[in-house]
Amino acid sequence: MQRGVVRMIGNTSEGWGWPARTLHWLIALMVLGLFGFGLWMTEVPPRSEQLYYFAIHASVGITLLALMLVRYVWWMSNRAPAAPEGTPAWQRMAAKTSHRLLYLLTFATALAGWAMSGTFDKPLKPMLFGLVPVPQFLTAGSPYHELLMETHETLAFALIALVAVHTSAALYHHFVLRDGVLRRMVSGPPNKS
Repeated sequence: MQRGVVRMIGNTSEGWGWPARTLHWLIALMVLGLFGFGLWMTEVPPRSEQLYYFAIHASVGITLLALMLVRYVWWMSNRAPAAPEGTPAWQRMAAKTSHRLLYLLTFATALAGWAMSGTFDKPLKPMLFGLVPVPQFLTAGSPYHELLMETHETLAFALIALVAVHTSAALYHHFVLRDGVLRRMVSGPPNKS
């Protein structure tokens, strides 16, 4: 019984445990939501209302950053499932590289956003999980505001492009190769009696 519980929690060579799957899907939804909301908030609301929406975006972004830290620690302390048998070396290397880039771009985008949030003339006050205020490390009216805004936007578009590649690869594995790669992130390791 205890071995089955450990199997459901931790990753195995056949699949991802529930913490990895939960964090994957939650973070994926947050990244997509933040990207869509970011596009909307810069174009649709009147300029006089934008700071309100920027503050919401910043709070969700700082929460994403905290969840990414948890995910990173989990990722480093649990092995990833093995590639399906017969996977070419270039595909294994591409998967490894894209996963590392997903982590890097997500962290970089969130950190640039956090840095930028303190540089507005009226600094934003991001709240971790909507409850805990986080400190700013740059001051209002910082000369780095424009650079950070451009950096945050460029990183966000690069991240979404990589998410599109990642999603396409998962769908290719599921519908063309039919090798169970996507199933492992949906339902976890197969049950073995």
